[in-house]
Amino acid sequence: MILSGPRRSLGGFGVLRVEAFPTLSGYPLIGAWDPYGSDSDDDDEEGEWDPYGSDSDETKIRVQRFGGLFGRMIEITYLLIPDAIEAEVKVRMLPVLGTYDYCLLSGMIKACAGGDYGGHNVSLFAPTEPKLILNPSHECFDGSLHLSPANICLPYRPRLELQLEVDLRLCYGENVSNIISNMKFTPGTGRLITEADGNILEICVTMHPS
Repeated sequence: MILSGPRRSLGGFGVLRVEAFPTLSGYPLIGAWDPYGSDSDDDDEEGEWDPYGSDSDETKIRVQRFGGLFGRMIEITYLLIPDAIEAEVKVRMLPVLGTYDYCLLSGMIKACAGGDYGGHNVSLFAPTEPKLILNPSHECFDGSLHLSPANICLPYRPRLELQLEVDLRLCYGENVSNIISNMKFTPGTGRLITEADGNILEICVTMHPS
């Protein structure tokens, strides 16, 4: 399940309350807990986390489960990051299509930052169906890809490096182009361009605060 919001990090203290509506006509599932407390359902939980304590510089992965009627359950995995910055990612696809009006784009773009996500990657672009990309000569052409999420949260530390892995496939007519790249960004604003068969992928990452 991909959340539709919020798309940015949450900050603050106290109880976190989540309502989920599994069906349009059903009753919501409601969960409320202390995100810093010891009531996490994670099997590896070591107890209450003090953001000002001796382990305050460590990122914690927490899991919380709650349920409602008919045995329906919701599981939420979240990170506790004591000193965080946000990375805003923007991607543009500039294909060379010649006389073709459009191409179909599939594949994935994912982000990782060392072991900060427990060894997992954050998927930014992974359409279940190929995306339609218009010819740049088209008057409605923009080239921007819709990322979900477009903002990701990172623990701030010396030598912070955000890595984006790109594996995209463009199909137009009988032509197929693959764009495979591994891009690395450091705090501030970075803009990198990769190219395959004349097709250009432009990625801009801005980290706040820079």
